[in-house]
Amino acid sequence: MDKLIRPLVVVALIAACGHGSISGESGSIEGTVAGSAQALTVAVPGTSKSTTTDATGAFVLTDVAAGTGELHVSGGSDDATVHFEPLSSSEHRSMSITVSGRSGQVDESHTSTAFAGQVSAVNPPDLTVAGRTVKTDANTKITRGDAAIGVDGIKVGEMAAVQGALQTDGSVLATRIRVGAAGERPPSFTAFVGDLNKIDGNHLTVGILPVLIGAQTAIFRGDAQVDASALQVGQRLLVMGIVDANQGILAARIRILVPDDGSMHFQGKVTALGDRSITVNDHAIAVDEHTQFGGAGDPHSAGCRFRRRPPRSSSRERCSRSGRTASPCRARGSRSMRTP
Repeated sequence: MDKLIRPLVVVALIAACGHGSISGESGSIEGTVAGSAQALTVAVPGTSKSTTTDATGAFVLTDVAAGTGELHVSGGSDDATVHFEPLSSSEHRSMSITVSGRSGQVDESHTSTAFAGQVSAVNPPDLTVAGRTVKTDANTKITRGDAAIGVDGIKVGEMAAVQGALQTDGSVLATRIRVGAAGERPPSFTAFVGDLNKIDGNHLTVGILPVLIGAQTAIFRGDAQVDASALQVGQRLLVMGIVDANQGILAARIRILVPDDGSMHFQGKVTALGDRSITVNDHAIAVDEHTQFGGAGDPHSAGCRFRRRPPRSSSRERCSRSGRTASPCRARGSRSMRTP
């Protein structure tokens, strides 16, 4: 069985995602861009690699070379270059970017990473993987195959797959570490984009690839983390996870990509409230007696994203809190918004 499935997974990854990262030094960068009122182009400077943000402000770049440490974000009045810790070999990075004019920055508190590499040192509670310091704490889950182990169960010289939060000093606070069991291939990550064609419990088919989701799978739509019930056949997904010869892709992170329908997007802090308007950063958004608001928390202090459709017989505005743990709020209006 293993001999049949392993080639299937590898060949399918090459055929279905062509730009997915399987081995070598290329990786991926995905995340969201906030602060703009329109779709933006996100590009790797000095290369032809670029993409456009979707309707939620999300972007995905695959086959990004190791060493990449900046992105150029442009569109409308925005033209900014953001800098970050350079991508390591075969790393998959997730980040939140905010831009305003020629200024841009990465929210370091919302930067996560996934990578695999050789273990060169083990000094509990820390270890070194692919030349990077990996820190562990009581919340870090470490497994060899399906069995839980401690840091001292990891051996120098073996391969390990690490997921965690990138720290400002370049180290990683690990949430999960996986090392291969006896007879298993060394763990490795992949990232690819495909259509969700089938849902069977916690088994998905994305493109032609089998994808397994579980409690450890983080699913995002824009900045909001959602549960598996948000997944629907026909959606375009970014899947990042560990390649498993027997089960397919063990998904660590899934992003629901939402086609842009021409809506305008505003995200940031609510800086002013008037009788007939709300100001988000520098964008004034018209509201009236038909506009509805909902959700938990104080709207004065919440960061929100609004959508503006081109003028039609009716329009909708959506507002979702930019904090990952806040409940979503929504606003619906009977007229389109106009900015001064």
